[in-house]
Amino acid sequence: MILLSIIIPAYNASDHIKACLESIIFNTNVDENDIEIVIINDGSTDDTENKIKFLIKEHATFNIQYKYQENKGASAARNNGISSAQGVFVWFVDADDVIANCAIEELTQVIENNDDNIDLIRIGNCNRGMLYNDDSVLDSYSCIPNNDKARIIDAYELLDPIYRNGHTMFILRRDFLLKNNLMYPENMTFNEDYHFLVNVLLKADKAYMNLSYDFYIIRENIHSVSRSSWTYIKQEKFIEDQIIHIEFLLKLLDGSEIERNKKELLGKYFDSYLIYILFSRIRLKTQFSLTYYFLKKIDSMNAKFSHSNTFKGYILKNKISYFFIWIYYKFFK
Repeated sequence: MILLSIIIPAYNASDHIKACLESIIFNTNVDENDIEIVIINDGSTDDTENKIKFLIKEHATFNIQYKYQENKGASAARNNGISSAQGVFVWFVDADDVIANCAIEELTQVIENNDDNIDLIRIGNCNRGMLYNDDSVLDSYSCIPNNDKARIIDAYELLDPIYRNGHTMFILRRDFLLKNNLMYPENMTFNEDYHFLVNVLLKADKAYMNLSYDFYIIRENIHSVSRSSWTYIKQEKFIEDQIIHIEFLLKLLDGSEIERNKKELLGKYFDSYLIYILFSRIRLKTQFSLTYYFLKKIDSMNAKFSHSNTFKGYILKNKISYFFIWIYYKFFK
């Protein structure tokens, strides 16, 4: 039985797909029957397909599924991966990144020991600042899991802003996703994983959490978005996607279908998310016309929904302060 499917959406990833795949394949103490890799090529225009096919041939004993789709975006590729996977749990790994060599052994043990009790596994935060273009850093990286730190919690507790959640930190039960029709929103390009995770955490029952599982390593120079790359069209799409997510959150907070304890944490998540979006965009020098449009949309949502919170009120009453903060970052940072 396949316990874990690792899903990799790949778009123009020829420079780093080898390091990504081999970080999985060269994991230690792994029964190859327990895992599979599912690669979804999202219409790459570079040499990604040839690299993948070469690696599949080179590691012929390893269970690797490969599928090509017309370019539809990372969300569609991940959804394709969920549908194609055969594992009990799925883990999304970006094609530029790598995993620690002890990850699969630990995760498959957790799945075997808790298969009937959990809907998801939450590992430690992503490792940053160590992987750039030199993949040799992986040879010296060692993770030291501490299973004394593991605990079973209600999944919705992971909405608490103290957890810096990204989808690569979650390993998810596949039949739970399918049963609840939990898929990535294909109409979103930015922060679609946050949208997906909110749905997951509200509908899941129990989660296995061990923050000592430092298994995921981000390639910094790929993931860091330079200020110059943020064209007006990208910024406009970013704002549109945030409006979709914020309105979705407000509908949940305004509704009656969510239990009080979940709604309380969702409110905290909403506040912290709004702060993150507003101030991270300032640092990226978002066009102020778009920022103003965003604030106007929040204004209209404030009238539409009854949910209120301290930070939203602060923003709506202090647009002048926000303007000067934007000026500061635009011209002096």
